[in-house]
Amino acid sequence: MEVKAIRNNYNCIDLTKYICAILVLGVHFISDYGENNINFIFSQGIGRVAVPFFFITSGYFLANRSGDTIKIQTYLLKIFRLYALWSAIYFPYELYMWKLSNSSIVLDIVIYIKNFFLVGSFIHLWYLLAVITAVILIEVLLKKFSINKVLIIGFILYILGMIGDGYYGVLINIPLLKKIYDFYLSLFETTRNGLFFGMFFISLGYFINIKRVVIKKSISLLFLIMSIFLIIIEIYFMKSENLPLDYNMYISIIPATFFLFNLTKEIQLKDNKIYPMLRSMSVTVFLIQFMFNGIFLFFISFLDEYKLIKIEWIRFVFIAILSNVFSYLIIRLKNKYKAILKKGS
Repeated sequence: MEVKAIRNNYNCIDLTKYICAILVLGVHFISDYGENNINFIFSQGIGRVAVPFFFITSGYFLANRSGDTIKIQTYLLKIFRLYALWSAIYFPYELYMWKLSNSSIVLDIVIYIKNFFLVGSFIHLWYLLAVITAVILIEVLLKKFSINKVLIIGFILYILGMIGDGYYGVLINIPLLKKIYDFYLSLFETTRNGLFFGMFFISLGYFINIKRVVIKKSISLLFLIMSIFLIIIEIYFMKSENLPLDYNMYISIIPATFFLFNLTKEIQLKDNKIYPMLRSMSVTVFLIQFMFNGIFLFFISFLDEYKLIKIEWIRFVFIAILSNVFSYLIIRLKNKYKAILKKGS
């Protein structure tokens, strides 16, 4: 009897990336205003696993190219082109905001250039800049250090970044350190970037690949569930102690993302053309989301902030539907265009 070899696939990772893209919409468009516990847990807890999952996934697959200068440069150039393209797409919105602010156009341009290279040209495009920064740092460090040491360096930077984000409140009792952090934040606005945030999770993805980390699905699932409970406990603790400047970085996100990735990596879903589509859509949905937020806000501009909060789930559904529809259409058109070019050649 012939035994066919089972080929590993990453369909579950593609599916999870898509779900994470939807979670990001929730983080951006569902507030934790007032005492709404569901909103708070969703937007500041569970939804915050999405971006670290993106980082780990990027690191895991990029590790296969590590050390190959041409492949790494090609990848970085691809991400930068994506960053430049979407920066250009959102630039008219920046111009509109400049007009409303009535500030100096020269100052606006200087700040935009600074943000383009150091912070992120638009609200969510910081992620692409963070990937570029983190990958460059990791590849440079890997020339001198093992992945274990690079991961430790990334973890130390994450802890430092976490103090400037989720645990900013602890600095009240350390005035000198608070001054240092405040000076940094006055220049770079946030520690949610490639140095303090992206580097650790991307290097964790490298580590999982290079060390061939394999964890039983049942164990990963158990620890993932435990980690989600820890997330809920931690964010309520942070809130009660008035610690967060933001909720991007805190401790329990690390095990939650680690075990989520290891679980999805080991789950084998039967091949289907929907998974490559979801993989592409996860990127486009993430990038296109604020275009439809702008459209939504335009149509309900007559509402005050309190009423807007009351219909935020409607806004979330509106943006999610349009982001998915247009992402699907863009990808289909792109694939057809590629097919035509291939036929022509």
